[in-house]
Amino acid sequence: MRPATVAVFLGLTVVTACAALVGVGDVPNPDAGGEAGSGASSGSGAGSGSGVDAASASSASGGSSTGGGSSRSSTSSGGGLTGSSTSSSGATSGGVTGSSSSSGSASTSTSSGSPSSSGTTPSSSASSSGVGAGSSGVVGPDGATFATELIDNMESDTGGIALTNGRDGFWYVYDDSTDGGVLVPAAGASAASVISAISPPRGASTFAAHMQGSGFASFAGMGFDMVDNAGTKRLYDASAYQGFTFWARSATATSAPLTVRMLVLDVNTDAAGGVCTVCGDAFGANLSLTASWQEFFVYYTELTQIGFGVPNGSQDGGPKALAASQIYSVQFQLSAPASTSAFDVWIDDVYFIAR
Repeated sequence: MRPATVAVFLGLTVVTACAALVGVGDVPNPDAGGEAGSGASSGSGAGSGSGVDAASASSASGGSSTGGGSSRSSTSSGGGLTGSSTSSSGATSGGVTGSSSSSGSASTSTSSGSPSSSGTTPSSSASSSGVGAGSSGVVGPDGATFATELIDNMESDTGGIALTNGRDGFWYVYDDSTDGGVLVPAAGASAASVISAISPPRGASTFAAHMQGSGFASFAGMGFDMVDNAGTKRLYDASAYQGFTFWARSATATSAPLTVRMLVLDVNTDAAGGVCTVCGDAFGANLSLTASWQEFFVYYTELTQIGFGVPNGSQDGGPKALAASQIYSVQFQLSAPASTSAFDVWIDDVYFIAR
């Protein structure tokens, strides 16, 4: 939970010509609604996915990762997108490039995307106080207030997401298995190991999902499944919502922003759905993380594919938008070249934005 803050809006541009708008806003949330599990997590997650390089999309396949926690385990197909994220300079794809100070001082947002980018870039001020459990109102980029619903605030420190409206999945990490690549926690580690203490705390928030590493030729990431059924991920109907809001930062983005792609795996893009023949081209949006905490708003309508999947939206009969009524997982992925250098990524207080 955290006190109300002043809204900051940041322009987020995805890799196609369409622009996504993200922002920082008020989320005054009381402690309400618990998270999955209590106590230590004994589950484990195994990351063995193979990625997709945009330059060789014809042979692409989605990565896979198995996560677990408490007395359950979860299985998730990794997004496997490489070439979708850019270097910290954002040379080939747009992203949010503003910064938000941890003490709530004024911050600005500018767009440095590709020539086709058209993200808006208003600026204001922000606070990085922690968000607690429960549902509350949030002020979006357009100034309207709408309801949110907790997915996970990590405060249980178990690696299980909040047991709310049929959701019971777990956090996991995954990578491309590059020789010499280092990921902490390692693929195959327990779900609880993905959750780390925030030091110093972000307001009232004391835990967040955290990964760090280097040396991956294609990709590395972390995420969670919506539903875990005895170790197998299941489809979840998220059509009652219109997007996600969360806080994120990169401890290594001290000189330039770090591009991380948020992926939402659905029935059409995850191999588990049985639809795609070239899988892993999940609907997503690029985030530009700074060393300071920022709150992002990512709407379903702003998620796009890279275009290498079969089928994809550019093909006859291909998916034109996220199948919100049939999603599996949410992931945060670094792709080459960002995955090759040292990276340190934190994700906190993930909520659905209600319609």
